[in-house]
Amino acid sequence: MERMEVKQVFEFFGGVGKTARALGLSQSTVSEWQINGVPECRQYQIELATHRQIKADKPALRIKAAA
Repeated sequence: MERMEVKQVFEFFGGVGKTARALGLSQSTVSEWQINGVPECRQYQIELATHRQIKADKPALRIKAAA
């Protein structure tokens, strides 16, 4: 599975500051992603905000189908 790349997120929104504003977060919080990666909960927010142009690492719904 493809990992959500921080660089790709920043490029989409136009930088760290614009990413932070678009997601309603502080710039320092978003800057930490360069070290720790994008937290899973924020990945879903980014997926929605980008209209699925950037996708989360894991699907939001992970219920196994009945056998």
